[in-house]
Amino acid sequence: MQSIKQGRLADVVRMLGKGTSAHDFGDFGDAFVRPIAVATGYGHIDIIKALIARGADAEATCCSNMGGAWKGNPASLHGCKALHIAAAVGNAEACWCCYN
Repeated sequence: MQSIKQGRLADVVRMLGKGTSAHDFGDFGDAFVRPIAVATGYGHIDIIKALIARGADAEATCCSNMGGAWKGNPASLHGCKALHIAAAVGNAEACWCCYN
């Protein structure tokens, strides 16, 4: 998740090319989140697009507990979707990516 969090698109694309799932939950601190949740929370548009192109489902529930998984974490978005995260952090472009 560090590559996603830090916006390193080349690393993410390389990991996806080696078979890393674009959709499955991953361990991010104490919360289980999908890669698209982290990319959306940090506003990494190119990574969001790469994950969706490789099978990430923007309509899937992203997490069971987001607890600090992105900058400016609203207190609780239990059971949210990527679109909800994009809206919560005020990123219209990320909303558009998740909506389409």
